[in-house]
Amino acid sequence: MALVKIYKGILRVSHQNIAKNTDNKTKNLKAIITKYINDLKKLGNLPFKINSNLSRIYYLNEKQAILLLTYLKNSKTVKKFKTLLLKTFHKMKRELKSKDNNISKILENEIERNIKLKQEYKLARRDLVKILKKTAKKILEIA
Repeated sequence: MALVKIYKGILRVSHQNIAKNTDNKTKNLKAIITKYINDLKKLGNLPFKINSNLSRIYYLNEKQAILLLTYLKNSKTVKKFKTLLLKTFHKMKRELKSKDNNISKILENEIERNIKLKQEYKLARRDLVKILKKTAKKILEIA
């Protein structure tokens, strides 16, 4: 299971992943989330899913996750996980930016291609109109 994933269009980490990687119980992290929910919501929407046990799984953005980690004891495991989480968020952002840049380049190329096609269409249409006018003029001369 990926540490950080896109959830509802934003890079997020579940409180379960944070608990697992910091040697904490998920119920303890949920208690901290509940206690500081207003602070966490100031840093963005805090979506959750209900799992099969009818329990909430919270999905925190980068800032929310870091804030939550500051509420934990700064053990070696927590410090190590903070570093890992920050690196993972940074790596994912970089990968998404690279994909966005590739998509932007593709779109730019398609726009340029469509502009050229439109220009070619206009020229062909203009030529066709000229031919039709000449043909109509000749037909009228014959008649």
